[in-house]
Amino acid sequence: MTLAHRIIATLLIDRNGQLVKGKQFASDRVIPGPPVAAARVMATVREIDELVLLFVHASADGVPPDERIIEQVVADCHIPVTIGGGINTLDIARTILRVGADKVVIGRAFRENPLLIRHIGDVAGSQAVVVSIDHGPSGHYEMYCDCAVRARSAFVCGAGEILLQSIDRDGMMNGYDLDTISMVRPLVDVPIVASGGCGEPAHMAEAILAGADALAAGAMYAFTDQTPLDAKMWLASQGFVVRIPVRA
Repeated sequence: MTLAHRIIATLLIDRNGQLVKGKQFASDRVIPGPPVAAARVMATVREIDELVLLFVHASADGVPPDERIIEQVVADCHIPVTIGGGINTLDIARTILRVGADKVVIGRAFRENPLLIRHIGDVAGSQAVVVSIDHGPSGHYEMYCDCAVRARSAFVCGAGEILLQSIDRDGMMNGYDLDTISMVRPLVDVPIVASGGCGEPAHMAEAILAGADALAAGAMYAFTDQTPLDAKMWLASQGFVVRIPVRA
């Protein structure tokens, strides 16, 4: 049986606890309203399958994600919640999972300590470990090859999912980096989450055909009137397998 493709919403939280939207990884566009309220709307009204919260300055600031925000979001959202940013030790990962997160995203820490994901997997299971690979233009040979090496290494080290985040397409809403998705697909035998560039459901379909298992979006939901449910209904009409709520 074909597994349903997951529709994921990404929320970025800055060092002040504000929602922001990224554009080529510059996260300076503040979105009004508390993160908890936005997460609740996504989970209960807009019918996403999963929610990813990324604390965008945590790694640079050398601090862990805000447990208070995570606890509030988890209490309000009865869907899987993934947390990223500033998770660079096993103890921090344990804390984030203990307060209710289903998965943790490891990015910079994976480059510095690849064995960290294996240690987290030993404690919580590999399904709880998502390795984020931030990559540049697929036409840039060195960055392209580095992305392939990191993806394969993450898989070998025990990552349960690979989150491919395109730097140059982030927030641009001009489509995912299909070349990178299709390049990574044969290198890993775990789900690939495409992120960066989604502006319409057709972009999600392109990413699925390139090899993505899940589609993350943020700007599309913030700056257009399109919703995750709209995306699911369109994808279903095109023959893609997605989770459609009964009431829809």
